[in-house]
Amino acid sequence: MKKIRILILLLAALLFTSACAITFQTSGDSKSAIDGGVYKTLNKGGNWTQETLVANITGEPYTFHKDNIISLALDPQDNKAVYAGTDSQGMLYSYDGGDSWTMAKELGKRSIKDIAVSSDDKCTIYIASDNKIFKSEDCSRSWENIYYDNETGVRINSLAVDPKNAKIIYAGTSRGEIIISSDSGRSWAALKRFSEEKSKLSVIKVIIDSRNPDNIWAGTDVNGVYKSGDKGKSWKSFEEEFMEINTKNSLQVSDIALAQNNGQTVIVATKAGLLRTYDAGGHWHAIELIPPSDKTAINAVEIHPIDSNLIYYTTNTSFVWSDDGGKAWTSKKLPGSRAGVVLKLDPGNPGVVYLGVKTVVKK
Repeated sequence: MKKIRILILLLAALLFTSACAITFQTSGDSKSAIDGGVYKTLNKGGNWTQETLVANITGEPYTFHKDNIISLALDPQDNKAVYAGTDSQGMLYSYDGGDSWTMAKELGKRSIKDIAVSSDDKCTIYIASDNKIFKSEDCSRSWENIYYDNETGVRINSLAVDPKNAKIIYAGTSRGEIIISSDSGRSWAALKRFSEEKSKLSVIKVIIDSRNPDNIWAGTDVNGVYKSGDKGKSWKSFEEEFMEINTKNSLQVSDIALAQNNGQTVIVATKAGLLRTYDAGGHWHAIELIPPSDKTAINAVEIHPIDSNLIYYTTNTSFVWSDDGGKAWTSKKLPGSRAGVVLKLDPGNPGVVYLGVKTVVKK
């Protein structure tokens, strides 16, 4: 009788495991169809884990391993709180470092271009989606549309919350401007229109210096980077400095990283490779890469917030890092067939990196 009972339990466990496996992958799924989502490494890219398990009140697990991830954010107050934006399926969030995720259902299925968490309230989150900005004040349970651009073709590309005054929010747009709210998103105004200097310009990234929030950096798709030292009242262009390094290619920016431990070191990912300043824009130089810069299309770059010599970047096929400021590099193949497009670092652990991947159509 005891043996029969054990046999029944083993069969039940086998059936349960098989049923769970079916919810993760069907026989029709190819490897490339399920290698999306978020990846996490604990050892600087030595090993990666696909972190895509979604919590479900029905008890039946499912994953977002088929989705393209185009934005990531970490809560500045809680390094276990991670947010992931997809290209068409909405946003997910995790409170355990990516081990399990919850879908922000009220947002619906939409593209999430960027995510920003309030600097003084972990339950206040802002997301950029197409020509809109949404805000949640209850930990992603409900959302309010706080900005709508009348030009439906305009895209909100980047969001940044002032680290010392959470009421101030900046947004970079595809119309070539930075807009600002000083009242937590209730009202907005144009802060700077870079498109007045150069038409058809898009602001792709806005970064704020956490040590001195008067210092703001803006990256553009065709005119390099700009810096303000007075909260956006005036701006300096580095077009000439970038052109001296590598003509027009250096003006095509894909990402910016700021060393938050000193506020002086900035690395810009461009079509010409990585450009760096050690003195907040006083002088710029190209970082030597392997392969050469003109052969490296860099999608995202990050500087560790504690150690500015620790640099990470990702391309369509590789994950690369240096712990000596770029003198020597370690390069690893990405964990799947998709391109690495966004990186986020755990400020408390230099080896922990989150990677968002997406399918890139080869031209």
